[in-house]
Amino acid sequence: MLNLKRIKHALALSKHGNFHLAAQAVNLSQPAFSRSIAALEKDLGVQLFNRSSGKVTPTALGEIFLDHARTIEENARELKRAIALTQGLETGTLSIAVGTYAAEISVNRAIARLVEKHKQIRCSMQQESWPVVTQLVSSRAVDIGVAEISMIPGNSPLAIEPLGQHEVFFCCRRDHPLHNLDQIARSDLEPYPIASVRLPARVADIFPANCTIDPDSGCLTPPIEVDNINAALTITLNSNAISAATLTQIAPYLENGTISILDYRPAGFSLNYGFFYLSDRLPSPATLAFMSLVREEEKFARHRNRQLYKKYGS
Repeated sequence: MLNLKRIKHALALSKHGNFHLAAQAVNLSQPAFSRSIAALEKDLGVQLFNRSSGKVTPTALGEIFLDHARTIEENARELKRAIALTQGLETGTLSIAVGTYAAEISVNRAIARLVEKHKQIRCSMQQESWPVVTQLVSSRAVDIGVAEISMIPGNSPLAIEPLGQHEVFFCCRRDHPLHNLDQIARSDLEPYPIASVRLPARVADIFPANCTIDPDSGCLTPPIEVDNINAALTITLNSNAISAATLTQIAPYLENGTISILDYRPAGFSLNYGFFYLSDRLPSPATLAFMSLVREEEKFARHRNRQLYKKYGS
């Protein structure tokens, strides 16, 4: 009978093309890893990998084996997940991929509440750009994504629930040249770099021309690219860079007067993120509990944004 661990070792060797790196990836010593691959080849009665060249490569039979091995590994993951579904919240697991805005506005707090209420849940979260989040969900690497949904095609195998459509505001430091100017136009932003995460192409007409479309990813790429809004705001506080955020994200800076909102309010400048997961995958109890808490946090964020708009946005 084939050993699942040895199958995983073969997949790791195929991925890394090197015994030392593959052994590190699966937390084994190299001698133990080499013995595992040799034992697998002995069980099958064939050589799976060419070892003569600088990089370890699969043989023709090895390629056939690896195709089946990937299916076996995925089926094993799905079996474990199906078993976990029957165990409920107290022994469940949850893997999430999330975009920056969703993480800062609602997801981080929802996870904190989830693990506080259900202490046995094991949770992992990856914060990534929205294209990566979509890929992670589509490849079954995570249970659920919370990120930009406007670019997901209509024929996607993903189930989608719109969630956060908060208005976004351009902002600058208190002594910025554009501070307190009225009726700012898009062209007025041109001399100043934008500090931001990558954004969907749908907002390209809102941003100045110093932001460009990446031909590979289709994302709008700013001159100063960061991976979270806090980094963008720190740069904005200490330079003539301009950033974009929701009112809840910049509330502390508005209250202490270190950041102000620019009088450039293009129509339709809002977030558009939501939940998405594979439609053929039943959400686990942990996933459903997480989604419920995120919805509550989103409701609070909408209320908070309305309060802040009355104070700072008019």
